[in-house]
Amino acid sequence: MSTSSSSSSQNGRKSTASAESSTAVARSQKSQEDIEDGQDRQFGASNRAPFSNYERFMAWWDPWRVTDGRYDKFESFDLESFPNGYPRLAGLMDSDINTRLYRRFGLVRNRLLLHKQDQIAELAEKLANIDKEDERTHPERLSCRRYDEELGDESQRSHILQSLDLALKEYDALLLREHAITSIPRPTTRNHRAIFDWVYNNKPLVRDEYEYLYNERDFLLLGNQQDDWLRSFQERIWSLSHIPFFKRIMSSKSQTSDSYSTYTSNEKANLIIKLFLAFAMTTLLMLPVVLLYVLLFSIGVKLAVLLLFVFAFSMALLLMTNAKRHEAFAATAAYAAVLVVFLANLPVAPVQ
Repeated sequence: MSTSSSSSSQNGRKSTASAESSTAVARSQKSQEDIEDGQDRQFGASNRAPFSNYERFMAWWDPWRVTDGRYDKFESFDLESFPNGYPRLAGLMDSDINTRLYRRFGLVRNRLLLHKQDQIAELAEKLANIDKEDERTHPERLSCRRYDEELGDESQRSHILQSLDLALKEYDALLLREHAITSIPRPTTRNHRAIFDWVYNNKPLVRDEYEYLYNERDFLLLGNQQDDWLRSFQERIWSLSHIPFFKRIMSSKSQTSDSYSTYTSNEKANLIIKLFLAFAMTTLLMLPVVLLYVLLFSIGVKLAVLLLFVFAFSMALLLMTNAKRHEAFAATAAYAAVLVVFLANLPVAPVQ
């Protein structure tokens, strides 16, 4: 009995060890498959090989392209998903960098500055009167600060200086805040009208709480904006979005049921601006070279062409960028030098 029991026990251990070994092998194979699958997903591999020419081209063009649907649940912007009221207005203002308009409260800020300024002026006048009085009656108080402070409550000068210190701290804080606020650009008329028209048409707020939009000159536009000229040009591009052709080109993935509103893509508008700038820069650099080389005019006409394009280059530099004066001067001088060197190496046309 004991031998049979021992044998069966050994067989049981062998079968248990065999089962554990099979489980370990299966687990190892599963882990290896998970690792390979994770690597495939990391490098954007699909579950099947591309079979069409388009898929083969896209796999060659963009090997990191993901086709396993991992991005399908990403949320797109939908303004109507926000509750009507302040949440929807906040969603609209957060949807684009050109819609973040907020009140500046310039009148109130300057009123506070004037109020604090007059307080300091009044304290300074009191201090001057005390100094004149002590100069006439107690000149030693003006010569020894320690003696003046030892008088305690009898010395009004110490109390006034403490009040001046506190008032100046508050005044300086107001000045620095006002300086920081004034450095924030103002919105253009189109920016303000876009927000106002949306609020006026959709009425997300009660009338008393959206009347702040009537203060057109008292707004700030947050965010890093384009240069002034480019911002105006970009807004003119956006204004073309009501035309069906431009609407198809510039349409955004975000849509709305509001018939008064149209969503345009900032990326597409910026692409149009970049194409325009590329064309303008190429024209300003190459057109004068072509004209000077092709036109068989006298040297006086060629100099006139050179001066015309140098002037056009400097105006484009000043209007289309935020270049400083010395930077614009240096760039214009370099541009003119290139054209002058090219003109000097051209053959002179014979005088008729």
